Amino acid sequence: MRFGLVLPALAMAALLGLAAPAAHAHDSFAELAEELSPAVVNISTSQIVAPAPNQRGERPEMPQSPFEEFFEEFFLPRDSTPRKVSSLGSGFVIDSSGIIVTNNHVIESADEIMVTFSDGSKYEPR
Repeated sequence: MRFGLVLPALAMAALLGLAAPAAHAHDSFAELAEELSPAVVNISTSQIVAPAPNQRGERPEMPQSPFEEFFEEFFLPRDSTPRKVSSLGSGFVIDSSGIIVTNNHVIESADEIMVTFSDGSKYEPR
């Protein structure tokens, strides 16, 4: 299968039948959703990220507070070890060649991408 990025407006037009005449009308939204649900995919991604420099540091000057322990937790220096972060998004199959449309923020900077279809099958996109 081949996957790619296409403008979301084009995908919505195709899914709503604006790009081509509808094959048949639907009596309800539920019928339409059932028919189109196989075209909706989950997109899971992961990437290795390093903590931003100076993300945490010295605690600002504050008066004595009963929340001091709470603030200590958030202003202690963070471990500088890179870590793996996972994300989940969605997309739509827009043609039979396997092109999938999703938002850029779903896949941007991802080291690994996995597409899961409604039947449970999984594919690594190219």
